[in-house]
Amino acid sequence: MKNGFRMIFNSTSEEVKKSSLFHFIQIVRNSPDWEVDIYVDMFIMPSDIKYAPAKEQELLKDLYLSRQDSIHSSESASQYSFLAEFLSSGDASKWLDSFIRALSSSKMNQKEHDSIRNSLLGVQHLLQENCFKLQIDRLQTWIDHFVKLSRSELVENLNQLKNDLSSSRELPF
Repeated sequence: MKNGFRMIFNSTSEEVKKSSLFHFIQIVRNSPDWEVDIYVDMFIMPSDIKYAPAKEQELLKDLYLSRQDSIHSSESASQYSFLAEFLSSGDASKWLDSFIRALSSSKMNQKEHDSIRNSLLGVQHLLQENCFKLQIDRLQTWIDHFVKLSRSELVENLNQLKNDLSSSRELPF
């Protein structure tokens, strides 16, 4: 059902997508939590927020941030990376932390780590400048934490991520 909806949603006009988001917003505002959960789990994804009216995007961003896993999987990292465009300075750390927890997890293999890292790197251009700077500061806090724990390989990986994030915003000329 989820895949069928997604195929149809992706192939419809922007007008139909906006109408779908309008309906979803009404559900978020007026329905019990269990019904909202069904729509979030089965139909509307964080990347769909862009089809909501600007005044409603904050509501949907907050909804998705409140549901964000504390440690991303490859799939959730890909989906939640699309929130970058809608983050405010108060959201940036919470959003980033799920990515960093996943990247520091020994329970994931290298392919999963690479996917999560690429999801994070792929949306840097969407972040507002203040959120980007806060993200770099937050990443340094994580690095400092792992230095204290003597996790040198992880510190090296996160420093490389920090460098890659910083260079992703630099102009190539």
